Amino acid sequence: MIGNLLDNLVAVFSPVRAARRMHARATLQQIAAYSGGTSTGGHKAGKLNRLTKGVPARYTSENAQPRNDIVRMRALSWDLYRNNPQARKVCRSLESKVIGRGMRLQSQATRLDGTAHVEFRSMVRLLWTAVQARLDYRGRPSEGGQIFSDLCKTALRACMLSGETLYRYRVGERQGKLPTEQVQLVHADRLVDALITNQGSAINYFYGIELDDNERRVAYHISKYHPNDPRGAPSIGNVIRVPTDEMGHLYIAEDIDQLRGVPWFGPVLIKNQETSDYEYSELKAAAVSACVVLGYRRSTGQSAFGVNQPDDWDLTDADGNKMTAMQPGMLMDLGRTGEIQGFNPMRPNSSASDFVNHMIRSQAAGVPGTKGSTLTGDYKQSSFSSERSADNDAWPEIEGVQDWFAANFCQPIYERVVLSAVLSGWFADTLEIEDFIARKGDYLAATWHGPVARSINPTDDAKAARFRIQNGQSSPQIEAALLGRDWQEIVRDIDEYLKFCEENDIPDSVIAQTLGIDQQDAPLEDPEDVEQTGDTGDKEQD
Repeated sequence: MIGNLLDNLVAVFSPVRAARRMHARATLQQIAAYSGGTSTGGHKAGKLNRLTKGVPARYTSENAQPRNDIVRMRALSWDLYRNNPQARKVCRSLESKVIGRGMRLQSQATRLDGTAHVEFRSMVRLLWTAVQARLDYRGRPSEGGQIFSDLCKTALRACMLSGETLYRYRVGERQGKLPTEQVQLVHADRLVDALITNQGSAINYFYGIELDDNERRVAYHISKYHPNDPRGAPSIGNVIRVPTDEMGHLYIAEDIDQLRGVPWFGPVLIKNQETSDYEYSELKAAAVSACVVLGYRRSTGQSAFGVNQPDDWDLTDADGNKMTAMQPGMLMDLGRTGEIQGFNPMRPNSSASDFVNHMIRSQAAGVPGTKGSTLTGDYKQSSFSSERSADNDAWPEIEGVQDWFAANFCQPIYERVVLSAVLSGWFADTLEIEDFIARKGDYLAATWHGPVARSINPTDDAKAARFRIQNGQSSPQIEAALLGRDWQEIVRDIDEYLKFCEENDIPDSVIAQTLGIDQQDAPLEDPEDVEQTGDTGDKEQD
């Protein structure tokens, strides 16, 4: 404050001197700012100084990110998937770990008193098995469509590379009591960024999503065809408005109020390009170095060395720059003093492999649930404990993706299928439609189980599971889920096995041995049978 007053006073009598004073003062303030200033307390990372001056400080929400940047990332991600083995491995790995052979449905339907509705659950299991091959709107497998597990993988893959996947509910042909509900996957590029409508009133619109006054989704505006499809670009006649109750939107919300997704490969695109550039440079360096085997210094008066090139050989590039012709086994002309010198190309670089693996592991860190060893395919330096630790670190992320995918893709489709089946009479002998409508949430409750981590030490894990059950720390249901199995199917299979053995007079000892039952742990005989035979089970005392 005082300094500014003095500057103003000096400026009245000597403007030049005042300007110098103000320049010096501004310089001091700038130096103080970049060196951390004289202020104390607060967050050091939030101060502008030499350590933070290169860090962008402006924050924008995901909705405010430049749309062109996201579109470009989407194109680069798909190009990466088509041409880069590590990118394709990431997708295949996540698809197999999140979905595998299909996420297993387990109905949790209950009766009014809270007990399990066994009959309804059984009919749901039969229904879901029956519709697996006819849910794709394009048709059955081999007719252009996919079974539901493959449909899930396609949706997940598109979500990873494009950042989001749309799926539209459609109505198929009636086949007996089976539901008519079907699903059509819609590419995210078909969302029309710019509002194209013949409606006169203004619409709250965000890159293809129509919102109401409360910022809730009302409808999606999609083009009939992909923007690159030659059949037509988005126009009034080519845009469809689909209400939200007929469309699902699969994406991961990274930020509050985020409306559209971002490609998962965004953080690793630059790192992957740098890795590819390094590998290319090493390859070309090795190829060029392999061309040279010796160097020779010409003696005084010697004007040429080796085989002359043809007179019409053009050793300039398109810009007129001089070039040197290279071919395997060449001797380099080093000029003057008649001396032969050996040449060590130092290729391949002994540290190239370690550096490339380091770069690939960095890429794995940017995608959820991906291990570095999965992408490199190099387990030579892995140990049991390191792989176990890597699995323990990766699988919680995988389980998070499984829960997200089940809640945002599998469950909504399942609910539509069950509702359609109820109306078509599939559950006619099991429940009343009125009761289903009144307690829809109880009937539609379900859990989804995807693949689980495979054990790298099955024997110890099996012993640990048995001890957990015996100690009251777990149950057969929980342990079956940890193996990716349905405990009810296990019980049904055992029951079927026991009945078959009984019908074919298989000895009890064989059954016990097969099921791992210790004969010493077998239950005691009925006391009435013991009393009738006069055998008390005590040892004779002679």
